[in-house]
Amino acid sequence: MCGPNEPQGVVIARLNRLQVDWVATPIVEFLYGVDDPRGVMRNLTPQEVDRLRQNYRHTYLAAMLPDETVSSRDRDWWQSVAMSYDRRMWGYQLATTRKQDEQLVARLNSEVNKHRYHLHKSNCADFAANVVNFYYPGTVKPNGIADFWLMTPKQVARSVGKYGRAHPEAELKVVEFPQLIGAQRRSHNVRGASEMFLTTKRYLVPLSVIQPELVVALAVVYFDRGRWDIRHGGPGGEFEVAEPSTFAWTPPSRGDATVVSSNEARP
Repeated sequence: MCGPNEPQGVVIARLNRLQVDWVATPIVEFLYGVDDPRGVMRNLTPQEVDRLRQNYRHTYLAAMLPDETVSSRDRDWWQSVAMSYDRRMWGYQLATTRKQDEQLVARLNSEVNKHRYHLHKSNCADFAANVVNFYYPGTVKPNGIADFWLMTPKQVARSVGKYGRAHPEAELKVVEFPQLIGAQRRSHNVRGASEMFLTTKRYLVPLSVIQPELVVALAVVYFDRGRWDIRHGGPGGEFEVAEPSTFAWTPPSRGDATVVSSNEARP
């Protein structure tokens, strides 16, 4: 559990080909690759970003990922470090209690800690959906028509937004984490399954030639069931923008520590 000196929280993720069930990364390191938001660097080259990630691996993941086991092709571990250099991200926040958080941690720790990734049954979006459903049962369900019964990140966000707008007590908040300016190419918008086929040339062009009727069907499915803008999922369509300064924090004085650690309702 996060203690008085860990106010920002962590990002829990499941990564393909990493031989553990899940990893937890402090959110500042997850976003920027450093432990102090005041030290965030901009305009980095891909090589400089890679050095940030390698430093994190050597500091925190050396036992799990020693140098001799990390090849140039085995790179999934870095998807939990310095991700703001690679892409823009969106966060959907719902309120939880300390008791619920402790129950989630106990559940995660009780499961077998081994790689269990499966595209159709246990992908990263399924993992996120299961966590949300642990707190708010039945909130996230796959979009069987638009996403072909695959769970997608966009569907998880869409479901959470729908629940939050219908239940004000859940304190829904939508946050944008912008991609940092640098040498990396700009990330694409968040897309569902049918939307991906319609907006990606390497899929759309061959399908248009080989099976044009499938393209028409995908378009009908997308416009009927899949069209939704992740930016407008919050109450009233508003969202906040998180910058490195958002995570700046002054440790509490000795007298304030009890107040911070005993907070019973926190996101």
